[in-house]
Amino acid sequence: MQISGILQNYLDAMSGHVLRNDFDGYTTGVALPFSLVTCSKSLNVTSYAELRAGFDSFVQLLASQSVTDYIRLVRDAILLDERLISGHYTTHVMAGGARIMAPFPSQIVLRHDDGPGWRAVSIANGIKNARWPLHTLQVDVPANPQPTQSGKVDLSWPN
Repeated sequence: MQISGILQNYLDAMSGHVLRNDFDGYTTGVALPFSLVTCSKSLNVTSYAELRAGFDSFVQLLASQSVTDYIRLVRDAILLDERLISGHYTTHVMAGGARIMAPFPSQIVLRHDDGPGWRAVSIANGIKNARWPLHTLQVDVPANPQPTQSGKVDLSWPN
């Protein structure tokens, strides 16, 4: 399997754990300590209690917005070492067919540990949140961007 396929399978599984409120499954894909780097702060999760608080808060946030699809699509991925993958992906959060926020980019590093397999050690993404757990997702671009003169919608990340 290609490296991007490994990362996509990982992201799909983890998104599923979140949407099903499956913390036990989620923990198999996260290594502690875990680092989350946002546009405004670097956050470190060092215990399963902190991870649980963040997971529960995020699940509640998505439920409060009636989220039906939490889609993360791989843009690229590379094998840094036989036990280390780095990749970029774009997150789409949907309620039915409606986008509830603008897509945002992220970079992830996975490490293959003995036992459970690939686990996230860090994620850097285009949200502005400065605290853990996340109670909202803050991005700089509108959820429903307006079409350009050509009639196409520009969903690219602002520079």
